Amino acid sequence: MADRNGSSEGLALYRDLHQRDELTLRVNVSRSFNPYGPREEIVKRLEALVGKDGKNGPTGVGDDWICIGPIKLFLDGGMLNGTAYMRRPGRAAPRIR
Repeated sequence: MADRNGSSEGLALYRDLHQRDELTLRVNVSRSFNPYGPREEIVKRLEALVGKDGKNGPTGVGDDWICIGPIKLFLDGGMLNGTAYMRRPGRAAPRIR
């Protein structure tokens, strides 16, 4: 399974389930990160993202059951919902009825 916006709390839950032998699938967790602001604040947020024990990052930390994937950055919107800036118009997503 891929968790594409995993929080520290979500990671703790996956680890707790795994410890109790209740995790029934492997999880690759992408951590979201806000890249805006003064450099010092960005560095603090990056350090907080991985945590003091280092279990929540960087990319590749983990084992066969729970692994930290890439960092997800939210810059300007999403392609599928039409909020991202595009240099050329893309194909419109089909409407779900």
